[in-house]
Amino acid sequence: MAGLVYANTVFSPHVKAIATGLLPLGGDPSAEVVEAMEALGYGEIPTPERYAEQIRDLAALPGLGEVEASLLLFAKTISPSPTEVPAELIGLLMEKLSPEQIIEMVTWVGILGLLHRLGAYYEQ
Repeated sequence: MAGLVYANTVFSPHVKAIATGLLPLGGDPSAEVVEAMEALGYGEIPTPERYAEQIRDLAALPGLGEVEASLLLFAKTISPSPTEVPAELIGLLMEKLSPEQIIEMVTWVGILGLLHRLGAYYEQ
């Protein structure tokens, strides 16, 4: 799902096709969850004032909890380039996520960035 958030944040049809193809591997989320991920991706970068509210809203979706919601919000925040992660989000993430989860998400978004750049290069 983080791939879908990334793809919609950077408007990459190539990465969106890859991310959509990977969705069933994570348990085939409902249409409601997929729509919410697309909306998160196309939406604005989250502001510190709304982090708790956005995590609560995402965690209310079927199959998602606070950990998944926190990871998806983090994915949205680190998707644009250059990336800016506010200190408030880092503090919130440290309360909800393990260092391994944070590292894995940063790595995954980095791989998606590479796929996005390669896709854009080979489309030319």
